[in-house]
Amino acid sequence: MDIKINTQESDLEALVNNIDQGILVHVNFTPLFMNDYLLNFIGVPLDTENISDLNIFNYVHEDDRPLITENFSKRINDNSPLESYEIWLRHKDGELKRVIINMRNIKWQGEKAILVLITDTSAMYNLKMEKERLDLLFHDLFEFSPNALSISRTNDGKFLKINNAFTEIFGYSSDELVGNTALDLNLWVDIKDRQELVSMLTSENRSFTMVIKARHKNGHYFHCRITAVSTNIQDENYIMMTGENIDEQINYEKELMKQKELAEQANHSKSDFLASMSHELRTPLNAILGFSEVIQNQILGPIGIPKYLEYVNDIHYSGVNLLEIINDILDLSKVESGRLNVNFKETYIADLFNEVSRLIVTEAEKKNINIQVDIEESDMQIRLDEKLTRQCLFNLLSNSIKFSDEGSIMLSAGISEGGATLSVKDVGIGMTKTEIDTALSAFGQVESVLTRNQSGTGLGLPLVSAFMSAQGGTLTIESEPSTGTTVNLWFPNQ
Repeated sequence: MDIKINTQESDLEALVNNIDQGILVHVNFTPLFMNDYLLNFIGVPLDTENISDLNIFNYVHEDDRPLITENFSKRINDNSPLESYEIWLRHKDGELKRVIINMRNIKWQGEKAILVLITDTSAMYNLKMEKERLDLLFHDLFEFSPNALSISRTNDGKFLKINNAFTEIFGYSSDELVGNTALDLNLWVDIKDRQELVSMLTSENRSFTMVIKARHKNGHYFHCRITAVSTNIQDENYIMMTGENIDEQINYEKELMKQKELAEQANHSKSDFLASMSHELRTPLNAILGFSEVIQNQILGPIGIPKYLEYVNDIHYSGVNLLEIINDILDLSKVESGRLNVNFKETYIADLFNEVSRLIVTEAEKKNINIQVDIEESDMQIRLDEKLTRQCLFNLLSNSIKFSDEGSIMLSAGISEGGATLSVKDVGIGMTKTEIDTALSAFGQVESVLTRNQSGTGLGLPLVSAFMSAQGGTLTIESEPSTGTTVNLWFPNQ
């Protein structure tokens, strides 16, 4: 049945011009009426006098024109039920908007016409397209993930969706998995693992990660790291699970552990060998030093030929150097084998400095080097291992004397944040950052014009660093080439 509209009623015209929907009346595609909403929608001025001159097809996307032409033409000759179509309308500036149009035959000023209702659905269409894009993105992420992914219902455990990686890891096809449970397919080697997983997910935890033994379709066991997440969608609980075969990783870690144990065994063997050999070498060396001192001091009578006395001095000097090397190696072996004993006690720093200075003053005087002492408090005490610290200071002073031609070496002590610091400062050749790193490495020796003729194992600074670590302290070095070196020993408050 046709609908009759009386266009003389002003209140009806005001109504159709103020609704948020486009209204078009046309005959043979010639507009007879367009409300204000539609005019604004397509960018036509509201004061346009001859809307009949508008070509409405200019505002319909080219792809949608055949559909509109066919259906508008059919409406002229029949009374078909109301139908709707989704098309693109174009604003005069080119912007496209998605709309739904509903058409109906009507009487307009006594003649047949078509009423078109136009509803803007751009926002809904964009949301729909965004959802479709997200669905495609999720599909690609799900399907092409390198990890096995599955979605199952919590209440019955049946797989709803699985990805390609899942089929590859477990050996089952998608048809074999979907609709069945992991229990049906005997994927769990130990059912207690599944019980633990379900228990965790049904408690306060929404996600849980664990390593299980899983079973391949061929019966082969493998280690699988799984992460399960519990979620609720429209009052239905689901479990999303990801898994990966970590057999290769576990085997790699086992091999690393094996190699680590072998390395530690070799290191202990080396340290034990060094300690044993050091003790074995000390016995004949002590005899060499003892007898050379007897001859050197001519205890049993004067030596007739002075040249022999020079040889004895050389023997004694070489023996002392060799003993120092053996002592360093023995100390290193103690550190590496964990047999270094640390005994803390309150120690007067002034006494410690004086004792170390007396031990090395002869070497310093040979090079016209003066050892000075500066202590913030004359009765300053620090809780430390006296033997290890004495060795640290002796090594540092020996290095300073070795790498200085003349001048002064300053021994200082002061309170610092959280502890106390002992420092040895010289004005020797100094070192670059790279040379400092070399000097701190075991057996590392810095090459320079001055050091080429110096003997030593290269263990002095590494041993000082190890002795400080054993006491809970640290060693830091400040140095620049040709400006000298300052070594700081920091002791924490005990």
